[in-house]
Amino acid sequence: CNILSHSSRLGFPDILRPEFHGREICCVALVPDPAGSLTMLTGGEACTVTITPFEVRPAPGPGSGDRVVLGTHANVRFPTSIRCIAAAPSRQSPATLVFCGGGQPMLFCLDAARRAVLATWAHTTADGRVMDIATLPAGPATHTVLAAFSDGFFRLFSFSEEHRRFRLQSEHAFHARYSTSFLLYERGLISECGFHCS
Repeated sequence: CNILSHSSRLGFPDILRPEFHGREICCVALVPDPAGSLTMLTGGEACTVTITPFEVRPAPGPGSGDRVVLGTHANVRFPTSIRCIAAAPSRQSPATLVFCGGGQPMLFCLDAARRAVLATWAHTTADGRVMDIATLPAGPATHTVLAAFSDGFFRLFSFSEEHRRFRLQSEHAFHARYSTSFLLYERGLISECGFHCS
């Protein structure tokens, strides 16, 4: 549950902040904002996404390396654990959208700046968990969201910022058991899954 740094040779401490979540941390992302600063997003078994200002500053003194400064964090609660996070700039505003999921077959979209959940999608029949998630811009106010589920399915969604809604576009049983992770490349062809992101 600690936030650790493995760059001690640069002057980072071994533990940046103890007991950060209270339970297991499952995922982390660093997101730049339009002003050029960084925000750290973490999700875990405590059913929260924690949003924390993240800054690297030169340490005082010659040869001291750099140090990480974490600001005051805010928690956004969810009805399930959060095991994967994908962030994308809004297509309509300077905001950062955070797509996430975890311990249930549910997806969420969060406005990181406002710390507000914009939309929720829940599978009404499938059982399982969201193992990984990726996103791409798909239009003036639309995002492509690809999620890997523990039932072995990849599910392709479109997310409308205007209507604040997920729409399931396609699903494909790509793995015999469950999918754990993937990468989605902008304007790339994912021929194995039968999806083409144009």
